Amino acid sequence: KKFTKHVLANVDDNDVWLKKTKQFLEENDLSTERLIHSKDFFSEFSDSNFDFIFYDLGNMQTRLEFFVPVLKLLDRQGSLMIDDVHKQDYRSYVVKVLKEQGIPYYNLKNITLDEYGRYAFAVIGDRNIYRAT
Repeated sequence: KKFTKHVLANVDDNDVWLKKTKQFLEENDLSTERLIHSKDFFSEFSDSNFDFIFYDLGNMQTRLEFFVPVLKLLDRQGSLMIDDVHKQDYRSYVVKVLKEQGIPYYNLKNITLDEYGRYAFAVIGDRNIYRAT
């Protein structure tokens, strides 16, 4: 599916966090229409192309497991923020996959580093990159 208007989906693998997110959205008069558990999201949206993904799903094992499926959902011109790459094993895996796929990325440590040492990478949309296979 290529969405013709902006569609926001909040995906989590934790029912407690989905409930907290729903409460936050309701308190701020925002739509709760697409609060989706990850087990449902990847089947329902497997043929979608997203313009922007902020990847901060679950724990580090979950992020490793779903990183390639998330890349497959990213439109060729889409952008991806990959949070918490301060974790060396995770960062090494992300870099390996992106390099294997020929996808350029940017280290945003200088602008996203927080007091806990966490920072992010970004993939910026480009017609010349190839989607993950």
